[in-house]
Amino acid sequence: MTKKTQLLGLMVLTIMLTACGGSSNSSGSSNSSNNGTGNTETNTPTPVQATKITAQCTDVDNNVSISTAGCIYTSGTSNQTAICQGNTIKILSGTDHTATDVSSKGSTFTGNSLTINNKKLNCV
Repeated sequence: MTKKTQLLGLMVLTIMLTACGGSSNSSGSSNSSNNGTGNTETNTPTPVQATKITAQCTDVDNNVSISTAGCIYTSGTSNQTAICQGNTIKILSGTDHTATDVSSKGSTFTGNSLTINNKKLNCV
């Protein structure tokens, strides 16, 4: 091919790509559309809600089994939410917590087994 033919082909390709998918928006696609009524719709992703820990820990003869997904057990007269992470047990007072809540705000106890208020907590 000659240089003129190559240049012409490159120009045609550039024009076609710009017409088909080019964007004048400097940040790329805006994910918005106009439905013809003057209203603009924006496709914004819905945030994923973190799942609350609702499972009850298995408690047999004051031996409480805690999973990596987390669970709730009763210590004295109050509920505790616990989760196992590696060689640690994380505990956060109360219920209605996510695994992230317990992991970031809970008390950390090193070891996969400990005793609190006559309850032996074990990671399973």
